[in-house]
Amino acid sequence: MPGRVLRWANLEHTGASIATKAERDPLCTPEAVRAMALSYLGGGAPLNSHPLFRSPSL
Repeated sequence: MPGRVLRWANLEHTGASIATKAERDPLCTPEAVRAMALSYLGGGAPLNSHPLFRSPSL
């Protein structure tokens, strides 16, 4: 079992930690994170994927 579960809200990767923490996890590179986000979104807009960021009209 994993030791913790992380929420992934920012699928646009606009947070600073994508670059500042890149060396801490060699498997979670910015390129790999982008690929995972694209797969998860299935063509949807990143900002519409989480209630924190999506448009109120959706």
